[in-house]
Amino acid sequence: MLSYKQLLPAITTFIFDVDGVITDGQILLINNEIIRSINSRDAFAIQHAAKNGYKIFVITGGKSQDVKDCLLNLGVNEVFLKSSNKLEVYKALQEREGFRNEEVLYMGDDLPDLPTLQIVG
Repeated sequence: MLSYKQLLPAITTFIFDVDGVITDGQILLINNEIIRSINSRDAFAIQHAAKNGYKIFVITGGKSQDVKDCLLNLGVNEVFLKSSNKLEVYKALQEREGFRNEEVLYMGDDLPDLPTLQIVG
């Protein structure tokens, strides 16, 4: 089995979940509005990866247009909201963009992420 250090050079595409991955998982309620916090280091890393030519996508079950706008401003190529079947979204994106599973670094932290995590590089 190859180590992650051996696999990293093949990565061309990053795909992330939001809650618990780009955020710390906390959801604050202020005046009936959901507030999320994005770590500044993660924001910098996303911007840096985008500037270096990596494709970056977000597949989330969340529905916040504000989160989507923020991520797009950081350089994310596309954000898929309200994704109840993340593997289905992944496969459609893969077909459209033409990347191979081995070229994808996917980060997710919950059961809806598991099917996709099992097939990516």
